[in-house]
Amino acid sequence: MKKTSSVLIIFIAGLVSSALCIVLMYLLMEKFDFFVPGMYILIVPVGAILAGIFAGSGYALASKLTNTRVSKTAVLLVLLFSLIVYLAAYYVMYAFSYGDYSLGNFFKFLGNLATSSSLTIGKSVRTKIDTVGIFGILLMVLEFIGFAVGAAAPLYYMTGKEYCRKCGLYLKPLKSFYHMPVLEKWNPAPGDDKAAIARMNEENKKILKEHYEKTKLKLEGKSLEENEKTLTELEQAPEHRSFFYLSYAISGCPNCGKHSITTTLHYMGEQQYTVASEVLGVIEN
Repeated sequence: MKKTSSVLIIFIAGLVSSALCIVLMYLLMEKFDFFVPGMYILIVPVGAILAGIFAGSGYALASKLTNTRVSKTAVLLVLLFSLIVYLAAYYVMYAFSYGDYSLGNFFKFLGNLATSSSLTIGKSVRTKIDTVGIFGILLMVLEFIGFAVGAAAPLYYMTGKEYCRKCGLYLKPLKSFYHMPVLEKWNPAPGDDKAAIARMNEENKKILKEHYEKTKLKLEGKSLEENEKTLTELEQAPEHRSFFYLSYAISGCPNCGKHSITTTLHYMGEQQYTVASEVLGVIEN
């Protein structure tokens, strides 16, 4: 029941952000003569995509705030519904600009808008091309697709976050631990050339990966308390290093004992004294 109410909240939040998007697009056109759908880079409908992201932000925000992960089927529904939202945005701009609320006239206007730039709303954005014809229709189709993809993208991103399958809740960050084993050399010497630094980089990365494989065996299948104890006892260098260490980030379900540990290797980047990182793996317990 709680999951159902949370999903309802997510879709209501999406409706609100979509409505705000429509209002904002109209105000930008009316007050500043700025036609958002007319923003293109080559044939990429940048304006429609950005508007879609804004419209879909409500779904993702509510998903995070209610700590509820929705299915990819729900994301597909959002994508399809966003096509209607974008059509509604065009209708609002047309109806309030021309004072004509007839759906028949609106669809005629939409067809003319697609094929003739002379009917473009907002003269400062869209390039004037006389009688673009079928190409203009294809551009408008791209606009609708761009908006829909943009609207679904934030919620789709949230479905990739770690979550507890049993409880249907996102995992929350709990603690982070750092492993800095003693290394023979972890900082370049003044006389080191690029080849020497590269060798140091690869040797230390190999050593740290071996440490990770050993630690991984101790963490798999254990309870949260046992893993926190294991990670607390990891070897540390006398001083905190900027390069060549492992970080273990624990995330846990707020409802049960499920937790995951994401291990990241931090090392020196290609440019000297820059930090690079690599996720070595995620341990799920």
